[in-house]
Amino acid sequence: EVELDGDIYIKDTVNFTTAQTFNKNIIICSGGVLNVSNLTFYMNDNKQIIIKSGGKLIGGTDASFYSQNTWNGIVVEPGGELVLNGCLFNQTSTPITLEGNIFVSSPNTSIANCNFFNSDAIGSITINNRDNITISSCIWSYPSSLSIFNKAIDCYNSNNVLIDNNKFNVITGPDADISAIS
Repeated sequence: EVELDGDIYIKDTVNFTTAQTFNKNIIICSGGVLNVSNLTFYMNDNKQIIIKSGGKLIGGTDASFYSQNTWNGIVVEPGGELVLNGCLFNQTSTPITLEGNIFVSSPNTSIANCNFFNSDAIGSITINNRDNITISSCIWSYPSSLSIFNKAIDCYNSNNVLIDNNKFNVITGPDADISAIS
């Protein structure tokens, strides 16, 4: 076992079944699949998971993605695939970014039964030029101390986006500016 500088690259199928802590970015390459379920996935501050075209992340029941302070979430590049069911996101202002491109087909993306929480600010699922997305039965819990502008789902120039049966729990002060879906 040797500790090398640089990011972690997933090029094959990798299954995590016990808690993991990462102090590097994780990049899922074309043909790579990262499976996580029933574990806590700690990301160090300012680190992120990047899914390249042809790569795939599957997050199963009771997978928790979080950091002690703040991490940069999951970025799905055009052609990357994301399937989440029953995951928890905490301590990120951008839990999921879904990028698309008119020249690259968008694999189906499913985000279901997930919980989004942050003691400082709830992050947005940002969808940009991406098609074929389902976000269902998720819960966003806004903290009572929130006094900033925020959105739960922020979508631009996308088609075939289904947003169904989600809960947006808002308990905020008078200075908060919240919109669930934009």
